[in-house]
Amino acid sequence: MRLKAVVAAVVIGLGLGSTAQTTAASTSYKATLGRRASVYNKKGKAIKFLGKRSFAKGAWFKAGKKKVVKIRGVRYYRISANVFLKVKDVASYTVLKPVKKATKKKVTKKTTKKKATAKAKKKKVVVAAKKSTDKKVVEDEPKLSERFDNLEFTYATANKPTYVYDAKNKKNADFYVSKGAVFNVWSSRYAYIDDKIQLEYQLGRQSYWILADDVDISGQPITPSNTYESVYKSITPATDKEKNALQATINSNVKDTDKYKLATLSLKKAYDKEVTKAQATLENSATTIKQAEDMNASLKQAASDLDGTRVAVSNPEQLTDNDIKEIKELITSMTDISNITYDAGQHLFTLTDKSGNVTTMSAYDLIAQAID
Repeated sequence: MRLKAVVAAVVIGLGLGSTAQTTAASTSYKATLGRRASVYNKKGKAIKFLGKRSFAKGAWFKAGKKKVVKIRGVRYYRISANVFLKVKDVASYTVLKPVKKATKKKVTKKTTKKKATAKAKKKKVVVAAKKSTDKKVVEDEPKLSERFDNLEFTYATANKPTYVYDAKNKKNADFYVSKGAVFNVWSSRYAYIDDKIQLEYQLGRQSYWILADDVDISGQPITPSNTYESVYKSITPATDKEKNALQATINSNVKDTDKYKLATLSLKKAYDKEVTKAQATLENSATTIKQAEDMNASLKQAASDLDGTRVAVSNPEQLTDNDIKEIKELITSMTDISNITYDAGQHLFTLTDKSGNVTTMSAYDLIAQAID
């Protein structure tokens, strides 16, 4: 079914708390956050709202008349049904200036009803004449997009008949947009569409997107959620530059250091896993620039997370009971083995796992001379 978006004044989803706006005047309020905060339900539990767990400072919600309620002893503003904000998170609660209903300019008395109707059909309006003359002044009706300038929102007006795209950038042949249709813009992004990188706008909170080349933008400016470069890197094969950088990180001899050898077992396994993934990334001929760079950053982070360090002791030749206790704790974190004994004469720690397998570790590999 072809859905013709022919109603020029249709605007989708204005404000975080609203679902639609018409051009009729109404009294609403604006609750603006003074810090990053969550949205709560009527039980005082933080909820996921509009796909987000929290909202940044300055985000605002369209709400009804200011009303404070207490939930489990905490004061909240009721924004809408089962949607609440903590009073302490809200910096201001002000009247949201209503959008007045668009009206046509009056026809002068000398113009008959029949003539006025004919002129309206031609998208002309008759405005009052200047005081110095009785001549009628005829002006073009303002373009629809101009009616939405200087508002708090961003609008997209289709400049030609076109189609929209879904969240995966596939053209939706069932959604046909007529020239002049107006939509509220919720966000924008760069995407790889029709074999090239293009800017597109999200229509309201729906999963529909329209190409920037197919619309004229009015109202508040909107910043894309990504960059042209990031999309370029996600579709372009990795070059020797990215591959060599990743290979250098793999070859950084991390496994020869105490930071790796004495690290917590889970962190050591995490690093080994990242090394395996990095090798696979290098061997994959389809690896993109972004994948290679992301893998390099991930491997470096895994190496940075390693926490291996020697136990500092006052006398390496004569370990105290506390020294032995700390060394056993280190060995357990490294191996997950807790059955450990110490031979002071040999300076050896003997480890016995759950299967009865026995290994030994020299105390000298686990300790360092404390510096006073």
